[in-house]
Amino acid sequence: MKKCLIFLLFSLPLFSELSKNDIDKIRKIVREEVQREVGALRKEMNLKFEAQDQRFEAIDKRFEGIDKLFHWLYILLSSIIGLIGIMVGSVLWLAKQERPMSMKHYKEITKREEYLEKEIFDLKEAIEGLKPVVT
Repeated sequence: MKKCLIFLLFSLPLFSELSKNDIDKIRKIVREEVQREVGALRKEMNLKFEAQDQRFEAIDKRFEGIDKLFHWLYILLSSIIGLIGIMVGSVLWLAKQERPMSMKHYKEITKREEYLEKEIFDLKEAIEGLKPVVT
């Protein structure tokens, strides 16, 4: 019986009902606590976002420097390719311009060589004709 009495004494608050004012106070307290926690979490998240934004800004600055470097390298490479094209083109143009002259010069040299060979042959024959016949 004692146990039942003690149980009933401790369980009395369980059977009581909350009034509307009590519920409103509880809601207000819970809402304030939730708002405080949410506010603290927002501040913490904002600090983290600001830190990330600063990191991204630093990375963007580095990429700007790299972009400028690549721009100058692109210009340098384009200039080198252009100069190589000019050099190859000028060599081809000079070879084309010189070829008719060299062909003309080659023909003159071959004609002269043929003429000299003919003269040498004629001179050999003349020398042969001048030799005394030895018997």
